Amino acid sequence: MDEAPFNDLFTGSPFEKRIGLYRSLLANQELTHENRLAQCDAQYPIPEEGFISERRDSDLSRKNSQSGIRGISYVAKRNRWDATLVYKGKKWRKQFDTRQEAIEAITAERARLGIST
Repeated sequence: MDEAPFNDLFTGSPFEKRIGLYRSLLANQELTHENRLAQCDAQYPIPEEGFISERRDSDLSRKNSQSGIRGISYVAKRNRWDATLVYKGKKWRKQFDTRQEAIEAITAERARLGIST
């Protein structure tokens, strides 16, 4: 059986591919950390600007999020949507009847405070 080309073994961004390569090299106990990094650098060099993510962690919601928007959650006990924002140690929190109202309110509050999404 022919083996797949090495590049096909790791999918995703160059950063993810670099991590996958490093992890695969861990199986070889003879290689030192520096040797593993050298092989990663040769295959997937780090760009001058570093690896740039398309999304920031602050933009991400949890995988099990019902709203899909950071800061918006559903409160089943009250059958309402909760919008929460913490900025510079101060907490802003309001509840709404609909998801859309909560999204509009938190978006407006972020804009008022000058916070990008």
